[in-house]
Amino acid sequence: MLMHAMNRELSVPSTPLDQAALLKLARTPLAQIGQARFSLSVRCLLQKRGQVWQAFTLEYGLAVQGDSEKDVRARLDRVICSYVHDAVFGDEREYAEDLLLRRATRAIYVKYYAYKLLSHVPRLLFEKVVGPGAQAYSEPLALMDGICSPC
Repeated sequence: MLMHAMNRELSVPSTPLDQAALLKLARTPLAQIGQARFSLSVRCLLQKRGQVWQAFTLEYGLAVQGDSEKDVRARLDRVICSYVHDAVFGDEREYAEDLLLRRATRAIYVKYYAYKLLSHVPRLLFEKVVGPGAQAYSEPLALMDGICSPC
């Protein structure tokens, strides 16, 4: 099984948000937010099981599947953007607290942090344990009212 731990960053030149600030933003009237830009980091786990790629977010408990690593990353980007956008700016604002405080299962957290620990062992040993090509990375995404896309 091939596995990646990653941080998905929703960012542009912007104001960084933690979870409390994101909840506060979701409670702010949209007229006061305007075209402000915000950044947010989302921890994710990417793994290959058999012929299927899977990706999970620790924050929000989101999951996607696909045929390739590239496909799963693109799907995850779209799902994260849509989810956060709907909770903060969209039709789901009244449920923002419930939506933004959701978390992945303990099993996903254990896999994520196990990968993070293993990624610090020497590369040859690491590749024997998790497989070749595994890596941790982050990728920026833009988040603002009406827009959420990879940068």
